Amino acid sequence: MDYMKTLNGQIRQYKKSGTAPGRMVGTGEATIGITFLHDGIKYQKLGDHHMKNLLVAQSGGPTSAINATLAGVIENALSSPSVDKIYGSVNGIQGVLNENLIDLKIKITNVSELDLLCQTPASALGSCRVKLKDPAVCADEYETIISVLRKYSIDCFIYIGGNDSMD
Repeated sequence: MDYMKTLNGQIRQYKKSGTAPGRMVGTGEATIGITFLHDGIKYQKLGDHHMKNLLVAQSGGPTSAINATLAGVIENALSSPSVDKIYGSVNGIQGVLNENLIDLKIKITNVSELDLLCQTPASALGSCRVKLKDPAVCADEYETIISVLRKYSIDCFIYIGGNDSMD
C-alpha cells in the first residue's frame, strides 16, 4: 500500500478519454499515457522530446484491425528519428510481466511485411485478457511493469485493444 501511495503522487491525471495523455507523452511532460494511438504519435511529432524505445502490445479480441494498428505503429516508429528500438510484447501485458519482448525491427524488415500484417487476421503479437489486480491489493504487477519499462528504456508504451484493455 505504501508503494501505491508513493506512485499516486507521480500520477498527473486519471482519465478515461481525451487527448491530454497523448500530448503529455509526446511532448515529454509524462512518461506513460493511456490514449488513442493517433494522439500519441501526433504530439510526439510536434514535440521535441526524444523517445528512446517504444513498446507495443495487443490485447482483447484478435481482429485484422488490431494488426493494422500494429502495422501503423511500426511504420510510424520506423520513420521517426525519435525512436531507437521498437519492442513488441508477446501476449499483451502478460509479455511485459514475463519480460517476453521481441525486437520488431528484426521481425518486420520491409514494406511488404507491413502490408501483409495489415491484412492478417488475429493478433500478430498474441493477445491476452489479463486484468491487473487492484494496485491497493497487489502492487507487485505494477512494480514488475515499471521495472521492465526501465530496464529496456521504454519511453512510450502503446497498448492496442478495446475498452476492456483500458482497465
